[in-house]
Amino acid sequence: MRTGIWLVTAILLSSPQLAEANDFTAATTVLKTRCLHCHDAEQRSGDVDLSGLLQANSAQDGSDLWTRIERVVTRGQMPPATEPPLPADEKAQVRQHYRSAFILRDGHEHIGVTPLRRLTRYELENTLEDLLQVQLKQPYAFSSQSAGLQPSTIEQLYPADPLGASGFDNDAEQLHNVKVSLVKYIACVDFALRMFDQNPQARTALLGF
Repeated sequence: MRTGIWLVTAILLSSPQLAEANDFTAATTVLKTRCLHCHDAEQRSGDVDLSGLLQANSAQDGSDLWTRIERVVTRGQMPPATEPPLPADEKAQVRQHYRSAFILRDGHEHIGVTPLRRLTRYELENTLEDLLQVQLKQPYAFSSQSAGLQPSTIEQLYPADPLGASGFDNDAEQLHNVKVSLVKYIACVDFALRMFDQNPQARTALLGF
């Protein structure tokens, strides 16, 4: 019987949920002792309030804020230069909570925090082509004056997407933060609809008449 009790206890103690809770407690202790005096509901230094994280119902609450915390702690940007730096073990506690709650959620790897984002210019053009059954990209052109792919109308209407920290233009965090004028979106859709209206084959393929 005692062997069974110890076995059940060992299983419970090794569960991902309990490990995650322990990581959360350790990380929030660091926030309380080193960060909260500048980042509570009253001070809000840098417009950051950490008090909500300490009252969270789940270790997985506040993913956006935890992502920011993990980044500045890992890079040594916080605490500021006027404060003593975090020792290695406290940095590790913050990183471990972030990893267990958002990277190894429930003990399994997943893609991590991915904010909602808009379409890239390339994705928008492809989506409109697929949806309306029209060709929006310019065909390959070869002549002595110009050779290769010429910019399409969509490419002229819609600005190029800057590369994000990942090195790709479809970086979710970059696209989430960099806004594009709604007027430019509408101009692209309007052009695609005009191309659709002028294309009997596209209308038949999409509408059946």
